[in-house]
Amino acid sequence: MAMLSALMVPVRPDTLRITRMVVGAAAFVRAWVALPVLLRLAEPEVLRMPLFDWMPDPTPALAWTLVGLWAASALLVTVGWRLGVTAPCLVGCLAVMLALDRQTYSNHLYLMAWMVLLLAVAAGGARIGRVVPRWTLLLLMLQVSIVYFFSGISKINDDFLSGLALAGVLDRGLISLPGVLARRDVLVTVAILTIVVEVFLAFALWLPRYRKPAIALGVGLHLAIVTLLADTVELAVFSALMLSTYPLFIHTPVGEPGPKLS
Repeated sequence: MAMLSALMVPVRPDTLRITRMVVGAAAFVRAWVALPVLLRLAEPEVLRMPLFDWMPDPTPALAWTLVGLWAASALLVTVGWRLGVTAPCLVGCLAVMLALDRQTYSNHLYLMAWMVLLLAVAAGGARIGRVVPRWTLLLLMLQVSIVYFFSGISKINDDFLSGLALAGVLDRGLISLPGVLARRDVLVTVAILTIVVEVFLAFALWLPRYRKPAIALGVGLHLAIVTLLADTVELAVFSALMLSTYPLFIHTPVGEPGPKLS
């Protein structure tokens, strides 16, 4: 009963609104990244691999319709307009994108779909002055911890720990890694530290004692991802999704002082 009561404690929606706005804006940007992919799939010479046999064949009309609906619903989610309708609509667009063809699948889109769905569950937090039960925030926070944890442990393999995986992507970002740092021993060290940081973030964000260094490490990790690795736009969207949840880890129950890191 005590645990159930703790989950039902009402909390201010301020930090949830920040998360919603960032996720909505990220979804809007990601829609236009998806457009050329869909238009490419609509070309007759491209091999198609639908997730389900009953999925329609991609066409230019379908591509523009899907992306238009996706972008419009993302903007409405960003401003918090009728989340009970616009958030499920956005989830539907993301689901169609994921199912339309196996070549359109993306871990980042899958994460985005879940986050938008969880925001729809907590739709009441979109209005100033409203409160939401704590469990609606905990679901979003737990989703982020799961991503960090499995991202970290999935990297425990010879390819990543040898530094080869990093060597293949560090020369195609916004900033090129200096040659002196492109040595194998440095890359191996970076690979190990990346795993340690991701697993640490999965747990430390929940602990007040470690929250400040965890947030600093998380911001640094995502800045490095965006500036040093390839596929900058998609990785920037992913980083925005993850960072948008950080304010949720410092929310406070209603009736207590405002959120703070100390």
